[in-house]
Amino acid sequence: MNYETFLVSVGLTSREAKVYLCLLERGDLTISKLSYLTQINRVALYDLLPRMKELGYIQIIQMGKRKLYRAESPDKFEMLFEKQIRNFESSISTLKDIYSNKKQKPTITYREGTKGVRETFDDVAYSVPVEGTFYRYTSRVTDIPESRSEKYRELKKKKRFGRFVITGEVKGKKKGKSLDREMRLIPSKTDLFEDDVSLLIYEDKVAFIDYEHNLTFTISSPKIARFQKKLFMLLFKRL
Repeated sequence: MNYETFLVSVGLTSREAKVYLCLLERGDLTISKLSYLTQINRVALYDLLPRMKELGYIQIIQMGKRKLYRAESPDKFEMLFEKQIRNFESSISTLKDIYSNKKQKPTITYREGTKGVRETFDDVAYSVPVEGTFYRYTSRVTDIPESRSEKYRELKKKKRFGRFVITGEVKGKKKGKSLDREMRLIPSKTDLFEDDVSLLIYEDKVAFIDYEHNLTFTISSPKIARFQKKLFMLLFKRL
């Protein structure tokens, strides 16, 4: 094991680690001998050694006119390591709180054009897990060619995810049956589904698509997504 690397990992500088290990292995040494063995010049040691004594890594022993330097017990580093663990646990907990708070704040992503519509559906395909489900209200009137990319179709087939769909009666009757789609129809007389928009609810996101203006915006928020999903299923079960 590289003990110098270990000591640096618990808080010593590289020079402090080198000095400590030298004193631990060789016993009490004068500053001249210590400089020779560690290849650290005496000027640097005169700055380094008092600091190491203050931190409790070494002792300074007066032997007549000579000063000798002695390593303290390695128990000191066990306490340093335990302190690092406490600091790590405290810091990581704070960082997790910051991440959690940031993640919970809703964010909005805007996309424009046919490309933006395709990217929104791609995001659905990437986000929904294997054999997962997403929810869609649709009152689409405008025909946007290639609104689903090849990547969307590929992932849809690969992941085998399903869809719950609520749409208008006229549009719904034009769609064929599909094993991966459950659909409920809004009666034409209510005139609720002629606004040329869609609402997608998937994982922690809610996406609105305005087909008339070829514009989408996606809200990333677990709370909002859960709320919208509950409203969707409430209506779905009543139709």
